Amino acid sequence: MYPQELQKVSSHTMLLKQKKAQSEVKLAVKQDWSPCDWDDPDAYMRAIIDILYTDQELNICHIQDWKTGQVYDSHDVQLLDYVPVVAAHYPNMTYQTRLVYIDQGFVSTPKTHAPDRIKPIRLMLDGRIGLAEADTIFPVKPGKHCSRCDYSIKFGGPCPH
Repeated sequence: MYPQELQKVSSHTMLLKQKKAQSEVKLAVKQDWSPCDWDDPDAYMRAIIDILYTDQELNICHIQDWKTGQVYDSHDVQLLDYVPVVAAHYPNMTYQTRLVYIDQGFVSTPKTHAPDRIKPIRLMLDGRIGLAEADTIFPVKPGKHCSRCDYSIKFGGPCPH
């Protein structure tokens, strides 16, 4: 019997059990995108992969991110960011990504990423990381998340939102 929160995706969960999938796999890479230990002080990027398993016969590495709440485009971006990190640890495979929305009982259609797509994904990610590291202006962007943010004035923080 699966916990109540997993009932809607229980058939998918049973498949993962058959595949001997690992959960909450901690992976990290150095700036040259070589694999390293999670605790390595030279780690450039770290990722905790919700579900990870490989199909050696088909040479496919499966990467899944499990979510609660609503579907957002940013979830696809986050999942794509995981691909080059996983590829460093599981090289020369095809990578299949999938989002699982627990509350809604929705398992997305898998997206396949060939090994020759890893370098372009890395370049895009390097660019975004470089922009973030160079940024010195951090404007407040009020939104729905403000109601539960620790920095909100209503929780004793410095932000007026």
